[in-house]
Amino acid sequence: MPSVLGERNQTAPDHSEPIRSFTTLAGDLVPDLTPSQSVCSLSSSPVLSRGVTLVLIKSDSGWVPAVLNSFDSESELQDLLHQDPSLVPGCEGAAAVRELTIPGVGSVDLVCVDGEGTVTLVECKLKSNRQIRREVIGQIIAYASGLAGTSYEEFDQAFASRAGKPLLASVEDAAGPEIESASFRTAVAERLSAGMFRLVVAVDEITDELRNSVVYLNEHFSNSVLVMALEMGYLKHNGVEVLIPKTYGAEFEPGKLRSAAAPKRYWTADDITTFVEEIESQEQRSVLERLLQHATDNAAKLKGGTSPTPSGGYYYLVAGARRSIWSLYLKPHGASSIVVNLGSIANTSPPLAEAMADKLRTVPVLAARFAGQSATVKYPEFSLASLIQDPLTITTLCDVFNLALNQPADPAKAVPHQAGHGAAPPQSAQ
Repeated sequence: MPSVLGERNQTAPDHSEPIRSFTTLAGDLVPDLTPSQSVCSLSSSPVLSRGVTLVLIKSDSGWVPAVLNSFDSESELQDLLHQDPSLVPGCEGAAAVRELTIPGVGSVDLVCVDGEGTVTLVECKLKSNRQIRREVIGQIIAYASGLAGTSYEEFDQAFASRAGKPLLASVEDAAGPEIESASFRTAVAERLSAGMFRLVVAVDEITDELRNSVVYLNEHFSNSVLVMALEMGYLKHNGVEVLIPKTYGAEFEPGKLRSAAAPKRYWTADDITTFVEEIESQEQRSVLERLLQHATDNAAKLKGGTSPTPSGGYYYLVAGARRSIWSLYLKPHGASSIVVNLGSIANTSPPLAEAMADKLRTVPVLAARFAGQSATVKYPEFSLASLIQDPLTITTLCDVFNLALNQPADPAKAVPHQAGHGAAPPQSAQ
């Protein structure tokens, strides 16, 4: 069934911008809309009985008001937003899961996470549900309070149980561009710890009470919480379906969420070197020094993370483009670890990522990370303590990195590479 999607109106209900865009989208997105079936929208009218946009569809008999419909169920609205999270304000390029369980509270309809680590909770309600009046506000606040204080690991596990893959991998699939894993983990962890969330109540038709509640809560809540309402107007006429999303509360967003966070400090190569030099275990220090030397010899660039202790990703030239091959997380008391970013490599070449995973599996200590997994782990993490158990681990890791470096570059995207001398072979400039 053909459909027409109107733009989200983030201001007053009688704003004219969605009208113009809506008319344009009608012609672009409905290829089988005949010349006698045009779409026009006018501002407020009693036909829709709620003082919002009136949509007229031109048929052979003239301009006919489209009939206001509703979704068959809240699950249908939930499905719509899950399939296209970009309909949720602020969730462009976000990964979404349905019915994420929050211990002691219940299951929130939708949880979205974007590449910046912003967490959005969405609760769906139809006007026919009495809970839309005021209970839904208490419900979504209860979800937020239950999620606040959750660790990244706990949230990642819960998200993965619904998405079928880890949180970072899900967001990378949705966002497209590569995400630096250290910065992402830190951003999500900080928001969970602070209870810094965007809360969205999605409805088919907003009520005055809900709209007033959104304004009141944003004016009196701290900057760590943003409350919004999303009205998904739904019209249908002669096989043409029309969505008219409207957002309430967007005007409060500039002063929310981000302003509550402290300025980010990105770790530098000097920070990492200083930390490594102070590690008491000579074995662990030697492993890290060899990995860092590999990065230096192959002109890898560090993109520092923002975690409480030094961290960052090392970007090498892979097939002519910069890709993060591995990330480092330095922690006190021997708890440091590295992550091999197979997911990043898979964006360039899935077969290469699989070949690297196969190479990792040749060493028992490294293979243990893949045990029981039905698919390749995109971001296997190895503790520094485990890497010193077998002398082959560090050699194998360098060999794995070299597999990526030996990939031929696309001549159209080639970047000159200054090869070093050390554990890794030089990468030829194309």
